[in-house]
Amino acid sequence: QSNQIKTTLLGLLAKAHLQNWMKESDFGQFLNDWGLVLATYNSVVSKHIEQDGKLISKVVSWGTIICDFVDFENNPKIEKLWFTPAQLRQNDNYDQNVVEALISSKSTRKGFSGRQIDQKADYVEVYEVHLKETEAFYNAQIGEEGGNDKIYYDQMYACSFNKTKGRGNYEDYLLFSGREKEDPYMLASLIPATDGSISLDGSIKNNFESQWMVNDTTKKIKDYLELALKMFWQTSDPNFVGKNTMSNADQGDVFVHALNQPLTQLSNRADIGPGIAFINQWETQGNQNAGISEVMAGENPPSGTAWRQVQALLQESHSLFNLMRQNKGLAITRILNKFVAPYIQKKMDTTEEIIAELESYYIKQIDRAFVPNEAIEQSNEQIKNDILGGKIAEQPDMMALEAQIQAKLSEQGNKRPIVPSEIKT
Repeated sequence: QSNQIKTTLLGLLAKAHLQNWMKESDFGQFLNDWGLVLATYNSVVSKHIEQDGKLISKVVSWGTIICDFVDFENNPKIEKLWFTPAQLRQNDNYDQNVVEALISSKSTRKGFSGRQIDQKADYVEVYEVHLKETEAFYNAQIGEEGGNDKIYYDQMYACSFNKTKGRGNYEDYLLFSGREKEDPYMLASLIPATDGSISLDGSIKNNFESQWMVNDTTKKIKDYLELALKMFWQTSDPNFVGKNTMSNADQGDVFVHALNQPLTQLSNRADIGPGIAFINQWETQGNQNAGISEVMAGENPPSGTAWRQVQALLQESHSLFNLMRQNKGLAITRILNKFVAPYIQKKMDTTEEIIAELESYYIKQIDRAFVPNEAIEQSNEQIKNDILGGKIAEQPDMMALEAQIQAKLSEQGNKRPIVPSEIKT
C-alpha cells in the first residue's frame, strides 16, 4: 500500500514535469506548426533531439530534408542546414580544426587580378546525416580499423564539401561523427499511403489546379471591370485620322472636332457572367477533391431533398475528416511515447527527495491511505521494541497514533516529499 501511494505521487510528479516541459520547449507552437504542415502536405516530418539536457521538438521543412519517399523509416535521412562561421565555431561538438579548414575554403569570388568581385553570403552548408549502419562502417568513418559488420546501431554525421578546381573534384569535411540512441525523425500522415511510402497529396497538391484557375479568372474579371469603367469615343472627323485622340482615358479627355461630324461613345459594357460561372465550376471541383459537400459549406440543399439524404451526405463527408483527426491523434501519441515519456522518466530517475505540491483532493486521497498504514508500522515497531526490551507489550491506541501522524502531515500543508528511487516500479 505504501508503494502504491508513492507511485501515485510519482504519477502526479510526472504530470507536473510534463506540463513544465511543454512550457519550456514551447510544445504548443510545435503542435501548431506540425498541424499546419500536415494540413498542407498531408505528411510531416518532426525531429526530436536532446540538447543541453532539454528535449527539443521541431518540424522539418520538406525543402531541407533528403529521404527515401518509398521507405522513409529504414533508410538514411539527410537534413540540409546553414550556419554562419560564428555558429560553427561555437558548437563544441564539431571538430574545430575541420571547422576552420571549412571556413577558410569558403571565400568570396575574385577576378583574375585578385580583386574581390562581390560579397558572397556568409553561410556554410552542413549536411546532417542520420542512418543505421554497421560497427565496421562507423569505425571506417572515424579512421579506425576492424569492427563487426553484423552489429548495427544508429549513427549521426555532420559533414560538408567544397568544389575545387577541375571537373568533379570536391573537398570533404567531417565535422562530427557519433552514435545516437535512436532515429530522431518521425513521419506522420493524415491519410497514410497503403504501401508505406510518403504521400504528399495534401490540400495544396489536390486543389492546386482549381485554385490557380479561380485566381486567374478572378484577375481577368478585375481587369475587365477596370476597362469597362473607362470612356472611349469615336468620330468620322478626318482631322483625327491616324491619331490617338484619347491620351488620358482615366480622366476623360475633351476634344473639339469638325461641325456636323458625329461623336459617339464606344460600347465597352462588361459581361462577367461567363467568368463567374467558370469560377463556380472550379470551386465545385475543388470542394469535391477535398470531400466538402454543399451542406458542409452552409448552402441550402435543393428543394425537395430529403433530410435523411442530407444527413447521410454529411456523415459520409465528415468520415474523411474523422479519419484524419484519428491519425493525427495517434501520431501525437507516438511522439509522446517514443520521445517525451522516456525523457520525463529520465528526469525523474533521481535519488534526491522531491517535494510535490498537491491539490486538497490528492492530499486527502494520499493521507487516507498513508496514515492507517503508517500507524500500523509504528505500532508494530513499538511492540517489537517492548518485547526485545523485556517489557510487557501493549497495543497502542491506534486512533491517537493516527491523529498524531495526521497532525504532523498537516503541518506540511499541501506539500508531500518523495524519493523516486525508492519506488520499485
